[in-house]
Amino acid sequence: MFSDPTRAIVLSSSHTKGVGPRIGSIGYASSIGIELHPSRFIQLNSQFVTGLVLTAIRMSFIRYGYEKRRPKYEVKLILGVTPIINELKKTEEVDSIISTFIDKFPKTDFTTHSWLSTKMDLINKTDNIEVCILAPTKNTDLDLRTCSEMEFCAWFNSFMILEYNKVSIWRSIHKENVIERLRSKEMRDCARLLSMYYRSKNEADDLVNYVSAFPERRDSMIKLIRALKATYSRKLLQNHDHHICNLLLEGRYTFKKGTEAMNTLYCKLTEFMFIDKAFDSKLDVLKKSKALKNKELIADKLKRTKEVLESMADEISEK
Repeated sequence: MFSDPTRAIVLSSSHTKGVGPRIGSIGYASSIGIELHPSRFIQLNSQFVTGLVLTAIRMSFIRYGYEKRRPKYEVKLILGVTPIINELKKTEEVDSIISTFIDKFPKTDFTTHSWLSTKMDLINKTDNIEVCILAPTKNTDLDLRTCSEMEFCAWFNSFMILEYNKVSIWRSIHKENVIERLRSKEMRDCARLLSMYYRSKNEADDLVNYVSAFPERRDSMIKLIRALKATYSRKLLQNHDHHICNLLLEGRYTFKKGTEAMNTLYCKLTEFMFIDKAFDSKLDVLKKSKALKNKELIADKLKRTKEVLESMADEISEK
C-alpha cells in the first residue's frame, strides 16, 4: 500500500471502542517489507467485492480517533485492507460499493480461521493486531519543518526504520569520499551528522531530538534525505514494472477468478497503490497485456477505488 512512511488516516477498523486505531486515527504508515511479508488475497462470496488484499503495515500513530493528539507517538503493526471491486460492476457504482463496505467492515468476524491465519502469516502474531482500511491524507497544511516535534520524530523514525532506506542511506554516507560528492556544504555537514543514527540507539535518539528542535535543522535533514532517496528510488519503480510484466507474460498463467495467478495479480496491482507513479505504471502494463480478459474493467475499478479512498480520507481528516 505504502512505500516510504505516508501520513495516513484510518477510514474503518476492527477496533471500535477505547484507545486504539479506530476510525479517524492518523499516523505514518509503511508496508513492512513486501518481499519478506507479501500481500495476501482473501476471496469473498459477494457480487460486489471480489475479495480483499491484506498487507502488513507498520504505523506510528500520532492520533487515535478524533482526539487532538497523542502525548507520544505509538507504533503498532496492523493489517491494511484494500477491497477489490467486481470488475463486472459499473464504474459509477464503485463509490456506493466502497461506502457500504466501509460502513459494514467493523462488523466482520475477525476471529475466523482465515483472518487468524492471515495475521500469523503476515505479522507472525494474532493478538492485538487490528485490521484497518487506510488512505493517505493530502497534508495541504502540514510542513515537516514546523509541525510538532512528536510528528516530526514519528515521520523521521518511521522512514529510518525501513531496512531498504537505512541500508541505502548508509551506503551514501558511510565514507567521506562519498559524502564529498554531495552537491552542497549544507548537505555534506548534515550527512556527517546523520551517521550518528547508525552508532547506537542513544545516539539515534539524540540526533532526532537535536534535529527536531529547530526548523532550520529539520529543513537541512529533509533536503538531504530526499536527495539521497531520489538516487535509489528509481530501482524500486523498475522492480515493480519488472514483476508485473513477468506476471502478465502471455501464456504463462491462466487468469480466472479464484486462481492463484489472479489473486497474485490483485496483490501486485495494489502494492504501493498510493504511489501514483508506481500505480499508474502498473495499470499501463495491465491494459497492454494480452494475458487476460476484462483488463480495462479491472484497471478502471482499481483506479476509481484509489480515488474514492483518497476522497474519503480528505472528508474524515476535516472532522
